[in-house]
Amino acid sequence: MNFLFRTQNWFAIFAVLMGTGQAFAQTWVQWSAAAGGNNHYYALTTSATNWTTAEHLAISWGGTLATITTSNEQNFINARFLTGAYEHRPLWIGLIDRHANSRLRQLKKKFGLTTHTTFNWVTGEPLTYSNWKPGQPDDFGEDEFCGTINWHYSDNPPRGTKGDWNDAPLNGTIGFGGTTDGPYFGLVERDTDPSRPVKSSNKYTLATILITVFVILLCIWVTRLKRPKNPTG
Repeated sequence: MNFLFRTQNWFAIFAVLMGTGQAFAQTWVQWSAAAGGNNHYYALTTSATNWTTAEHLAISWGGTLATITTSNEQNFINARFLTGAYEHRPLWIGLIDRHANSRLRQLKKKFGLTTHTTFNWVTGEPLTYSNWKPGQPDDFGEDEFCGTINWHYSDNPPRGTKGDWNDAPLNGTIGFGGTTDGPYFGLVERDTDPSRPVKSSNKYTLATILITVFVILLCIWVTRLKRPKNPTG
């Protein structure tokens, strides 16, 4: 089962990377310095996926899932992306608790001991600003290690403020009402003009695709070798 899950996950990443490129992002929007911004460009992924696939796609576009480091940036995102069809939908951002599945933390959970979330930005930027909904992150269900925005505002009726943060499982949540069910679209951020693709980013994408194909084929080959042969005559 674990092998099947990993293989399916890699197939999903491979399909997204093969079927998309920098030219196929949803509309890029720049938060210009003239408007008090950082001159970075933002866009939504073209499909709803799990957090890992959204981050791989963001990297293939020369960026990462968005890192929201000031209240002004949060307000910009609320005004430009949490509107229309996305006003009441969660979005993935570049927050991840990389220690969520550590052995020590799992042992603490097993024996009912207190655990602490250690969310960090994928870029390594310091987490000096946060916009967590009060009481979050809470690791509800013991598997919420990916960052989202607008999750509580997506419930019906909304239980939070537009754009506030929440922790969620890798594939998003299920069964909490409104439009909170996963998977989610990802909010991508890059610091270079999307009309001028970064050469190294394209190389990274090609390398990712080739490595992914190799790993999938290798796993399939090993699985077939381990499969018992049918007895003959």
